[in-house]
Amino acid sequence: MKKEIEYIGRSEIAIPTEKNEHEIMKMQEYATHYTWRDQSNYYNLYSGRKPRYFLGFHHTPSGVLLGYRCDRSETPIKEQLYTNGDLKIAGAWKALPVDETLDQHKYLTKMLEFMDSMDSDRMNWNVVSMHFKDEFMNNYKQLYLYDGNGYFIKQDLSYFFDVGDTLQVGFKNIPKDGVYKYEGMKTKQIETENKMKEMII
Repeated sequence: MKKEIEYIGRSEIAIPTEKNEHEIMKMQEYATHYTWRDQSNYYNLYSGRKPRYFLGFHHTPSGVLLGYRCDRSETPIKEQLYTNGDLKIAGAWKALPVDETLDQHKYLTKMLEFMDSMDSDRMNWNVVSMHFKDEFMNNYKQLYLYDGNGYFIKQDLSYFFDVGDTLQVGFKNIPKDGVYKYEGMKTKQIETENKMKEMII
């Protein structure tokens, strides 16, 4: 017997379930979803400059992951690799439109209402960095995740992105300037070839 779909709270989003790669790719076909701006998902990540780090919102009890907007014209979070293998990651995402006089504020309100339908206090919504899953790195052209203005689809993105670092626990309070900065340090394995050994016979 097929298991019934379980929905979260008053939202229309289902608890994430296991899907194979074909099913996941099928979920994000061209013009199959609407974004927070109520436009169709006509654009894929390949349409931009392949930004690696995104601002995300993670519902910890269910695993649901949302994105609000991505700047397709630039990469706000930069990587700097040092010779010792340390990888510095730093930058800031474009500010959330917290000022209610801004026209874009109504799109943010839609996302907040969506969050509230799952968790009215938003205490279980964490602000996080999220990055594209390695297994889909070669499928940029097939995943239509946002519109021409960079707004993400109104869907769970946990099938496509992994959660990185937590920037804020709970999402009841938003910074007055709407800006979330990200800075981290990781160690990256560097493969080197010993040219001297190749020269010695």
